[in-house]
Amino acid sequence: MVGLRGIRGLFSRQSNNREVRVDPPDVYFVSRDKVVGFRYLVADEMDFDVRGLSPSRLYDNVERLASVIDKLPHGSEVKLVKTQLDLSSYARKIENEMANLRASLELTSEPHIKARLETRLETLSELYRLIVEGRPLLRLSLVVKIRVEVKSIEEARQILSYHSSMVSNILRSSLGLKVREAKREIEKILAYETGSTSELSIRTFVGPMSAVAPILPIPAVKRPKLDYDNAVVLGVEIEENTPVLVPTDLLTKHMLVIGPTGRGKTTLLANLLQVFASLGTGIFLGVDFKGDLASYLEGGIAKVVEPREYPLSIRSLASGGLEVKSLITDILSSSLQVPRDSLVESVEYVYSLLTDDRLEGGIRADVLPLIELLRGEASSSNLRELILGDNVLVNLGGYGYAYQTAYGLSLLYLAKDALFKRTTSELRLLVVDEAWRVSRSRLVVELFKEGRSRSVGVVLSTQNPGDIPREVFENAHLIVVFGSPNEKYARTVAELLGLEYDALSKKLGRLGVGEAVLLNTLDPHPVVFKVRNPVQKNSSDERRAS
Repeated sequence: MVGLRGIRGLFSRQSNNREVRVDPPDVYFVSRDKVVGFRYLVADEMDFDVRGLSPSRLYDNVERLASVIDKLPHGSEVKLVKTQLDLSSYARKIENEMANLRASLELTSEPHIKARLETRLETLSELYRLIVEGRPLLRLSLVVKIRVEVKSIEEARQILSYHSSMVSNILRSSLGLKVREAKREIEKILAYETGSTSELSIRTFVGPMSAVAPILPIPAVKRPKLDYDNAVVLGVEIEENTPVLVPTDLLTKHMLVIGPTGRGKTTLLANLLQVFASLGTGIFLGVDFKGDLASYLEGGIAKVVEPREYPLSIRSLASGGLEVKSLITDILSSSLQVPRDSLVESVEYVYSLLTDDRLEGGIRADVLPLIELLRGEASSSNLRELILGDNVLVNLGGYGYAYQTAYGLSLLYLAKDALFKRTTSELRLLVVDEAWRVSRSRLVVELFKEGRSRSVGVVLSTQNPGDIPREVFENAHLIVVFGSPNEKYARTVAELLGLEYDALSKKLGRLGVGEAVLLNTLDPHPVVFKVRNPVQKNSSDERRAS
């Protein structure tokens, strides 16, 4: 297919040397004394019944469509484009989709997911019945083309925006039809209009001829009603423009957030924490290794503390030789990035330093990450009490890497001990940004395996899918994956999740900044969504998503 550059050149040759500008979803033809502008809109869905329409309702809808056309400037167009529909192939596709939906309904227990699956199954079942009965069906696309002729591009853009908003509002309020700007589809639409391609390969709708032929297309799916009570809004689904909700009780099944730097991980975590705190259904503890998360949170959401305010000591944290040695092993393994089984001798050495009080004088280099946590008898009671009673974010930014890792793991150990021993069942959420530092520790694996039964949910954010061990992946119910064109990144995610590489790679490669895929282990249908921005701590700050 001819690209935008080729289409622009074709327009230039046919427009008597007028300048042609393609600025999706707009096209401008600029001459010395005037600008002719076009804006393209496409239909996404229409909320009306596939079972047919009464004659009176058909008449009303035709009149409403006529009123929309009447309000458009001269030269504007509303097109219904019919495309080929192979009923045999389409019927097989519906059969497979209905089988998948029924299987998903048996597995899922989340009300909002169940509602979405049931509405889709009901609609597909009705379409399948129409095919079996031999009722004629159409596959259609709707394109609205608004034309203006003014003195400048800026004036054209303003008028086009006005008419675009008017058309969208009228169609939504009167016909239940969702229309949006054709930013992604404009290249295909222009290629079709210029004859560069014989097919208009944009979003289509299938429905009975009696309903769609006189007026507009109908949806493949009607949206279920959404319940916002006790649910966190992660963002907005890109295709359907519906909120992406995660019920708070689902957070106890744990979440992983994976994506390269600058894609929106910290933005998502900040939004998650702010909404979670506003619901009042539980308390969170955040571990902020770089200090970025603290800068995104709105003031008053959490008590932000640093290690210098609440020093920790291994002596006061762990009781008993096995617990102490396990914590020491986790800290050394994560700080030095070496396997646990290679640290047996080092762990025994550190343990002997503790038990024999030999912390003064020469200390081996391989145990230096622990030295600050070995010295002293700092009590953890104040921090334990804070964690149990308030939303807390521990800011480790500005400290050395080894100390950050050692303190972060000690903090998680304290949190696990405090939260697992409490007598209440109120939800608690542990959120770790830049979790690659601690994700392979035994402690994190234990939190993922045992947290749900203690009403403790864990959310880890990291850059590389390879940072997460399989034991953690297998115990995570929700996985958010941000986009990347990197082949190795997509392949690793596909292997860990058991997904088809080619389809996932294409999906991840198309995602922009702030866009991600939400995968639910009990729902085979991934959701592509735009991350919701949190309320900024300081409205004057302009920060890049990270």
